[in-house]
Amino acid sequence: LRQAVFDLINNTRFDNFILLLIAISTVLLAIEEPYVDECKETTCVGFAQFLQSADLILTVLFLGEMLCKMFALGVILHPHSFLRGGWNILDFIIVCISLVSLGLAGSSAIKALKSLRSLRALRPLRVISRSPGMRLVVNAIIAAIPAIANVTVVVVLFMLIFAIIGVQNFKGGLNSCNDVNMPLSASKEECVGTWFPSGDDCGVLPTDVLIDICLRNGTGGCQTCLNGGGFPRVWGPNGGQFHTFNFDNVGQALLVVFEVVTGEMWPDIMYATMDVTGPGQPMLSWPHRENTSVAWWFILVTLVCSFLMINVFVGVIIDNFNQIKSRQEGSGLLTPEQRIWIETMKKSMEQKPIKRVSPPTNPIRLKLWHLVESQRFEVFIMVVILLNTLVMMLQSDHMSEGLMAATSVLNIGFLVIFIIEAGSKLTAMGRWYFSAAWNCFDFALVVFGILGVAGGLGPMASLLRIFRVARIFRLVRTSPGLLTIFRTLVYSIPSMINVAGIFALFMLIYSILGMNLFSRIKHGEFLNEDANFQSFWGSMQTLFRASTGESFNGIMHDCMIQEPYCSNGDGNCGYPVFAPIYFTSYYLIAAYTLLSMITAIILDNFNDNNAMSHNSVTEDHIELFKEEWAKLDPKGTMFIKEEILVKLVANVPYPLGVKDTPESVAKGLSRRKLANQLIRSIDVPTIRGQVSFNDVLTELTSKAMPEIDIPEENEMIMKIKDKKNEHQNKLFAQLGTSKENVLFSAGQVNAIMLIQSSMRGFIQRRKIEVITAKIHEQLTLHAFDSPKPTEDETESAES
Repeated sequence: LRQAVFDLINNTRFDNFILLLIAISTVLLAIEEPYVDECKETTCVGFAQFLQSADLILTVLFLGEMLCKMFALGVILHPHSFLRGGWNILDFIIVCISLVSLGLAGSSAIKALKSLRSLRALRPLRVISRSPGMRLVVNAIIAAIPAIANVTVVVVLFMLIFAIIGVQNFKGGLNSCNDVNMPLSASKEECVGTWFPSGDDCGVLPTDVLIDICLRNGTGGCQTCLNGGGFPRVWGPNGGQFHTFNFDNVGQALLVVFEVVTGEMWPDIMYATMDVTGPGQPMLSWPHRENTSVAWWFILVTLVCSFLMINVFVGVIIDNFNQIKSRQEGSGLLTPEQRIWIETMKKSMEQKPIKRVSPPTNPIRLKLWHLVESQRFEVFIMVVILLNTLVMMLQSDHMSEGLMAATSVLNIGFLVIFIIEAGSKLTAMGRWYFSAAWNCFDFALVVFGILGVAGGLGPMASLLRIFRVARIFRLVRTSPGLLTIFRTLVYSIPSMINVAGIFALFMLIYSILGMNLFSRIKHGEFLNEDANFQSFWGSMQTLFRASTGESFNGIMHDCMIQEPYCSNGDGNCGYPVFAPIYFTSYYLIAAYTLLSMITAIILDNFNDNNAMSHNSVTEDHIELFKEEWAKLDPKGTMFIKEEILVKLVANVPYPLGVKDTPESVAKGLSRRKLANQLIRSIDVPTIRGQVSFNDVLTELTSKAMPEIDIPEENEMIMKIKDKKNEHQNKLFAQLGTSKENVLFSAGQVNAIMLIQSSMRGFIQRRKIEVITAKIHEQLTLHAFDSPKPTEDETESAES
């Protein structure tokens, strides 16, 4: 039974089923918005009951999965048991949280305990354990924690020093009275009793109902809405309000230092601190700013912590991430030369042949084909693209009618040129026009351009006209430097997708947490209609804004609101302890960790591409090989006949081929002899008289690269061999044969052909020798047997 369960949990279908359950659970968590628990309508109540039932079913299924794995693997006693794996422990914790949240459903538990139910948002984390790319990123982060922890201690130490200095100098100095009717010089002792807000000050009232009554009363304010008791006067930072900052203790000061380090709203904090006069004393009124020396504290915090220590922190993350990623991929113990060799081989194995467009036979199409394939035509189109971009740059808000008409005519003229270009290429190349990605790109832009100038599309026309700017990307092909950067971005995309997936996953988790915790909090200056947690998409937008650093600290302070500015009875108060943890942790993960990894990936790929550009085999060499292959295989079938392999190698430039081979290497040998020598030195299997594109390219690349000694048991070498075998098996299956039926390699076939050629030459020479001997013998006999000529015949022959 245990063996059967073990086979079940290792079945691919079982794993896919669990992934489907995780996806369903994530969708249900996202659509379980705050209004679902508060609505009283029949349809809404039914929807809420459906969500509760679905949550119960999913929790039971996840519990069943965990129990099956515990039964098959064991719980904890032996090394490979369930709770000995980090990802399994995460699954165990999430299932336990789900069970506790089910137990709390509908209960009247205290607010902090009920918030535990929001931790169901951690369920999507289980996706990471089932995605190799995302798991690699997370494992690299976890493995880098010891090194990151060291620099974190140093960063926090510097921030703590500045926080202590802030407490010593500014504690109690940012306080004032919340009653705006009192003079600015009012002291703490005078800020007692109550007052009646009115007008713009109605926002301090604890509920939306009281705020609406206060605003409707105009100047009368809230004389009656507070049962005649008035609103209490409070002495504290920014009038004792919630969305503020202070240095009253080390914790608050450390939070202020963090806000200054992130660069968000730090000038506002600095200018307010300049007005501090002393503990318990009223602040100076604007625009005094007499304590200008205070600015040096903020400048030093920015220079030391933000410019220096945070960049050290990010640098350590990038460096350790790259090192650990290389180690996990199997390249951590390799030298730079070994890594370049492996990357070059991987790149050559990923190449595909070019589908070459054959010249048309029709005379008119042939002329068009020569035109569109010419260098002059390409230069002309590039100039038109630049001019089109310049004309689009001329457009502005206050354009004269004449200039507007001129730019419109020019844009239509440019569009006509691009239509003619696409039409000419389509006529000349036929269906092969769409085989090139750049042609598809150009054709799409032409279609968008036509739709943009067409009538009846309304705002969509302006949107489609924007795509004209994308033509500037065609210039990438003409510049090697731009092409290198473009290739770096393209090669970085797969790794960046993994990081982006984790980033989206964390945004999803934090959004669901935010909906469960901050959706009912009273709105303030920054937590408002535009930035809030009242819906899933609103939460995602708010967190994306926070990841860029835009006023995330203002939203954080609004989520820390406490009485008397809110009402615990109405449940619209914030979390003064958890809100800073929530926002600072999210900002650290999003801005300093995950976004730094994107930088690390791009830098790593850029360094690889830069090293590849100085390698013995570069991208240009591979492109030249592909061009020569396309001449022999214009349809891109990936196969050529083994007997024309010599022709291919002879025409491919050095070092992948023998064309233009340096004299120091050629040593006086002809190109054909060099080609034969090169073919005999490589191991390319022949499959039914044919050789494949990737086999030839990888073998020529390996031959052209310097000899590097890499252990056979290296993980990356094993991956290359596995990929090569997988590719060859696909080719064998495509041709209906197997590896066992491969009798000879291309080198052996070439040697056999040379032997055959030599034998044929030897036989022909022997035949010629025999024929020559016979002719010579016959001529000799004929000379002796023929009669001597007479004197007249001799004189006639001489004349």
